[in-house]
Amino acid sequence: GYDLRAHEQFGYSRKLVTNDKAELKAEIGFDWAQEDYLGDVDPNYMNILAARVLLGGSYKFNDKVSIADTFEAYENVIDPTDVRLLNTAAVTSTLSGKLSLKVSHSLIFDNVPVEGFKQLDQTTMVTLVASLL
Repeated sequence: GYDLRAHEQFGYSRKLVTNDKAELKAEIGFDWAQEDYLGDVDPNYMNILAARVLLGGSYKFNDKVSIADTFEAYENVIDPTDVRLLNTAAVTSTLSGKLSLKVSHSLIFDNVPVEGFKQLDQTTMVTLVASLL
């Protein structure tokens, strides 16, 4: 339902755990989203000011396989009933010295979705990464 969506954010980020195998970070801050909607949605443009919290982590099983997960929550500060939750999980595997494969899945929940769209959206992606250097 978006023709264009842009975000500006500021806040505080802190690594809670960092070692050779794992990383865990937390963020808290503020998000300003500008949303331009498709079709006959009225209004067709909106500014959303939201508080933002993020918790993300990754773990390397070995030199070839790792997992990552990120959870974000946004609460509209003008209309606190407008809440968005995002979760993205990924598995990455090195196939060779130059190629790796990443499979990720995102769930996006918006309790006040764009008119004509559902509250829950999901995306699964398979990405092949080639390292040139």
